[in-house]
Amino acid sequence: MNTKLNSLFIIIFSVSITCNYATEKNTPLNKGPEKVSGNENTKIYTVFMSPGGHFGTGGAPESLTTNQELLLQIQTKCDGIDFIARDMTNPDISIENVYRELDSLKEDIDGVLIIGELHVEWPVGEPVTFWKVYVMHNKIEVFTGKTVDGHLLYKNLDDIMCRTKLIARVKAKPVQQHFSPDEYGIHRTATLGDLREKIKDLAILIGFDVMETDTN
Repeated sequence: MNTKLNSLFIIIFSVSITCNYATEKNTPLNKGPEKVSGNENTKIYTVFMSPGGHFGTGGAPESLTTNQELLLQIQTKCDGIDFIARDMTNPDISIENVYRELDSLKEDIDGVLIIGELHVEWPVGEPVTFWKVYVMHNKIEVFTGKTVDGHLLYKNLDDIMCRTKLIARVKAKPVQQHFSPDEYGIHRTATLGDLREKIKDLAILIGFDVMETDTN
């Protein structure tokens, strides 16, 4: 499923609350885009893609957080923001309805917040750049490839590992020789397009070395 949200700013929130203010706003789930207070509040269209869960790091959760509870926590921490919430676990709410509503509200809202599992199919046959900034080592790693259809390579692709997966053809052997979880970690950023030269220019500007891990 490839989707475009009409140049709206999409935040994938998984979920660490970083607002530092308090409020008494309370916008129930699926109650429509009503304003809570004032005319100057930022309006964020919020979509819960899956049932509530445990948000945090490590250990078995003592209890699960419902979407309603999570929404109240966010509202409490984020003063000056009105959350227009839609819960996709509600059988009366469909993704098509959400798209239509987003299109109708695009001039009135300031952003989109997506919470929960988000499944995206990457386009096939597109150049892609994998890169990572190693701040502690003053290095930027970069290698490039081309996206492929992972469903042709892996059985039950949607049910293994991360929810959204990018499968690409790269020069795997030299890249694997630079795999060092303890030193560099295992996650990289993937950006569509061949950005190798731009990232090398960025490294020069900030005084970092470049590791082109698919060239040696």
